Amino acid sequence: MSPVLSPIRAMLRTAALASLLASWLGAQEPARHVPADPASLAPEPSKNGTFGVPFEISGGAIGFGETDGSLVGVGDHYKTFFEEGGITFTPALGHAVPTNQNLRLRLESVVRGDRVVHSASPAVQPRRSNDAVLYERGEITERYDLRPEGIEQSFVFASQPEGSGDLIVRLRLQTELEASSGHQLENLRFSAGEVGGVDIGAVVGIDAKGRREKGHLNFTGTHLELVLPAEFVSRAAYPLVLDPPISPRINVTAAPVGSSRPEAAYLADTYLVAWEHAYSASDTDIHGQRLDACGRAVGNLLVIDAATTDEREPAVAMVWTRNRFVVVYQRGALGARNVMARTVTRFGSLGPVFPVAQASDDEYEPAVGGSIHSTDTGVIIVWVNARWGIRVGRYRVESDGSLFFVTENALDTNPSGRRPVISKSGGASQVFLVAWETRNGDWIGVRFVGAYTQPISAFGYVATGGRGPLLPSVDGDGTSFVLSYARQEVSGSNDNFDVWFIDPQRPTNPSAVWTYSQSVPIENTQGDDDLGSAIASINGRSVVAIEDRVGGVGTAYEMWASARSSTGALNGSWQRISEANATTMNKHPSVASRQSGSNSSSSQALFVWTCTPAGAISVVKGILYTETVTPGSSTAITTGCGGLGIRVSGGSPVIGSSLSWQLTGASGFASMWIGLSQVSLPICSNCTLGTPPDVTFSGTAIGPIPVPLDPCMIGLEFFTQGADLFGPGACSSPPLRLSDTLRTRIGG
Repeated sequence: MSPVLSPIRAMLRTAALASLLASWLGAQEPARHVPADPASLAPEPSKNGTFGVPFEISGGAIGFGETDGSLVGVGDHYKTFFEEGGITFTPALGHAVPTNQNLRLRLESVVRGDRVVHSASPAVQPRRSNDAVLYERGEITERYDLRPEGIEQSFVFASQPEGSGDLIVRLRLQTELEASSGHQLENLRFSAGEVGGVDIGAVVGIDAKGRREKGHLNFTGTHLELVLPAEFVSRAAYPLVLDPPISPRINVTAAPVGSSRPEAAYLADTYLVAWEHAYSASDTDIHGQRLDACGRAVGNLLVIDAATTDEREPAVAMVWTRNRFVVVYQRGALGARNVMARTVTRFGSLGPVFPVAQASDDEYEPAVGGSIHSTDTGVIIVWVNARWGIRVGRYRVESDGSLFFVTENALDTNPSGRRPVISKSGGASQVFLVAWETRNGDWIGVRFVGAYTQPISAFGYVATGGRGPLLPSVDGDGTSFVLSYARQEVSGSNDNFDVWFIDPQRPTNPSAVWTYSQSVPIENTQGDDDLGSAIASINGRSVVAIEDRVGGVGTAYEMWASARSSTGALNGSWQRISEANATTMNKHPSVASRQSGSNSSSSQALFVWTCTPAGAISVVKGILYTETVTPGSSTAITTGCGGLGIRVSGGSPVIGSSLSWQLTGASGFASMWIGLSQVSLPICSNCTLGTPPDVTFSGTAIGPIPVPLDPCMIGLEFFTQGADLFGPGACSSPPLRLSDTLRTRIGG
């Protein structure tokens, strides 16, 4: 399908043209890019940039990976290990449970009446087939189809099992969850108190002719039986499928933590977003998703690390020459954490897990800077060593996706440092800005480093005299740099924070302390709490997002963003980029600009954050930002005849506007159409078809049609023309007049 079709289809759908578009375009919208209602956001383009509408990144997908030699599949709120002989299903119950609440299933036998049809010894190895996993046992195949909401377990019988009587599939079941035993059950519920658990649905038999028959479940406390009645088994057309679903159940008031703390990077028209997904207080995994430049999901969910240990604090960068992202994160329990890394190609292939720092010391909170340099294959990783302070290391990315240690340095030997951050890339000059905060929050340390971790500025710091500064965010292009941070309100004695901007400048003498020319507030409304921020450098300017507490009190936060000049001054207006909701918590913003992941300047950035609605599970959301650099246009192509006119209204055709078209001078049967290409097809003297009728409308008007705030619509082009049939026309057979053709190019 043409890349033009999907955005124009979405635009036209808002005018209730679904039936026309279904015949025109056929396919459905890409999954999981479901923007919020623009009316609820009240968006308006800012002076120098446009924000789209937020979309969910972390939901509605499945993925596969490998952990400790076992195949693992994940969905929205579960993971399943496919091991020799059977599965371990783990619901994502969040931090409300201390350890994973697993449910293990192993096939023991299949019987019909008093005849053993199949014995599960010896155990069988699983085999992945697209989005399913198979245990092939001759005439019987045990199959697991992954769905975002759960897995569908089925047993496929190629031919009628020998014997008579009910068909019984008997599985050994082990679990930390609680359930009551019983016979002839329609479904079965396993629970972890009030937090949630696992549901096993009804047994259904489906034969080759599509006939269906209900079965039942028996549960003894140690064994689960899936039973189909004898009469159906005897008359069924084969192959026959026995089919119960298995799905997680989560009480969101008890376990709200799902997906959280996202980080993003950009590489060659692809964003990679990585985040935490909590299964228990001792097991959090790292998931990821690739997005195209329009924010649409590409491929399956990425299982970056699904070990049963605790993986947290992901950070992402890229290496241009290797065409790979690098994801770093911490693994292990408090006091014994290690820093790990894994590469991901732009096409979704995973490299091996690499230990960056796994000494006997507690090492954690990593950050990573990548490279857009044409000959550089390395990344710079910074992290905290609980004994030795802030460390920085260079690691080379090999052609097979593995990492190779090059060198390591100390940035600050004070063990009180924490939460280091680093600019996404070193630019052409391979210079990185690193910042971190102290445990007691009285200053932020700042240093510049080169591509081989060598410090190229002396240690300097940001201090405010009050509580804070906290939570630094940095970016840069190797030459100019930006830093945002939180600091306590100057005149306040409460816990409210403001967000500030500075522009750290690298000294010419590597032993000198860095300086800055600007220190200005980004948001400092008195009595209003603004804590976390994320800042990106774009063509010498910046764009920033902040957490803003709703009403200045409570736990609800909205996410707001704005464009800034090179001096940190506001360009245009603040935009709320999260849905307006007085009970939703929007936290942990992060941002990736296309400039930080490409060899040329670019005006786009992707913001991501954690969204936790009241009474719902936390998800990862995102929004695209594009600088306003492309004007829209509407120009006439001479194709008309007989004086039939056409005009467009609604102002400049840019994203966020509304467009209308109207015919003038029509007196017969009028119609209009929109086409995606320009043609020149003479109909009669002076009458020319200027565009094919891809979508048609009766009457003399189209619209108004809102143009979505979708940055990927910028530059799209389409054509509009109209006709007047059976009026006084320039063509006599049939009597017809045509209008000129209007070429519309969307700007932003």
